Amino acid sequence: MVIVENVRMSLLLPHVISRKDLNVKKFECCSAENVNITKYELDPAHQIMLPNFLKSVVPPLPHYSRKLIILPLATLGIVGFLINTHVSFITSNGICYPQTNVVFLKTHKCAGSSIQNILMRYGDKHKLNFVLPKSGNYLGHPSKFSRTLVAPPLTFTYNILAHHARLNYKEIRAVMPRNSIYITIVRDPIEIFESSFSYYSFDKLFKCDIHKFIKHLPKFSNKFLTKRLRGKFGANQMFFDLGGDPEMFQNKTQIFEYLDKLESWFHLVLVAERMEESLVLLRHLLCWDIDDVVTFKLNARNPIYKSNLSATEKEKLLELNYADAFLYDRFLKKFDKEVEAFGRERMAAETAELRKRKLEWYELCVKDEKPTSKRITPKHYYNPKVMTLHTWTNVTNTTCNSMTIEELPFTEQLRQRQMAAIPQSFKTVIPRNKTKTKSSTKMIKKAV
Repeated sequence: MVIVENVRMSLLLPHVISRKDLNVKKFECCSAENVNITKYELDPAHQIMLPNFLKSVVPPLPHYSRKLIILPLATLGIVGFLINTHVSFITSNGICYPQTNVVFLKTHKCAGSSIQNILMRYGDKHKLNFVLPKSGNYLGHPSKFSRTLVAPPLTFTYNILAHHARLNYKEIRAVMPRNSIYITIVRDPIEIFESSFSYYSFDKLFKCDIHKFIKHLPKFSNKFLTKRLRGKFGANQMFFDLGGDPEMFQNKTQIFEYLDKLESWFHLVLVAERMEESLVLLRHLLCWDIDDVVTFKLNARNPIYKSNLSATEKEKLLELNYADAFLYDRFLKKFDKEVEAFGRERMAAETAELRKRKLEWYELCVKDEKPTSKRITPKHYYNPKVMTLHTWTNVTNTTCNSMTIEELPFTEQLRQRQMAAIPQSFKTVIPRNKTKTKSSTKMIKKAV
């Protein structure tokens, strides 16, 4: 359940409510056919907004009479909070409900683990259903997502898709509810490539460090643009993860046409370098509580594995990541417009509050942050290139555990819970055309 922080204070102290105390927002939930969602806009005036059915009653009444109507509503809001109902922001259109159907297209090396953790925590807390592979944490990647990878939602509903999947919008829509919110995250392509080079050990593949790789780029470019490490990792990583084909990588017209599609599909594109602002926009888009979007920096790289690049080296990497450069520029500009529409002052206030809550949770939960030399607990796996959050030994808070646990152990926990509750969500169905092909093959063999 979600209530705006300043509204919450006003509900607790109704006698001091005034028009300037409330900062009310407009929120329109998505419909089955309309993908473009109006998420937030500046209010023309900071004033008390009531549900539509009361608008015709309240204006003629004197100020004290308005309070008589507002007080019961405030009481209902508090009761709703206590019984964990989905009452949230009071808006000009009535009451907005938290969104529980979310698709997060997780892009590699874009701080996606932190966003994924938010969604996994929320889904676990509210017993929502996840689109999960039978094992591991990949849904078909590097092949594009297909509905055949997961069980058809005939007797149940999927709520959240948050694991690595290569975008196939049509196929994802086939398994997710029509009113799902689509989000993803982007990052400076230079930073992505430098991080990938280290994390995925491209140095072993090319037998040189990143500086020599950049120096000899003409030698490596063609090979690197057409072939990917393990079929997954390489140049233009975001464009590839978001469903773009390698044949488009150097075709500006095709790149722009595909970016237009992406912009029409996603309701919000977060920006890794502006994480706090991203989380505020995400919170309002989903109508969630501020603590729901508090997250730590998960899967962060050990600083000793980072490389400092010169301006010339960065320019060469941008040329290599041609499609990603256009993608990042497009969505960074759109993000600026989103923040402007939200309101700069309002954003500053909410990011400050988010920062405060994050610090409070960090001090409560985290003892230290350092690389792991060995697997010490079931919630961590060994990777010396990654920083690990270690909780205090006496911490029993379940939220602390879920905020610091890594992706693979958390995924396994969710999988075991869902297998027990909805075993049919892991029973995939073989498409008819494939079945016919197999039957035909057997008949041919028998005939021979």
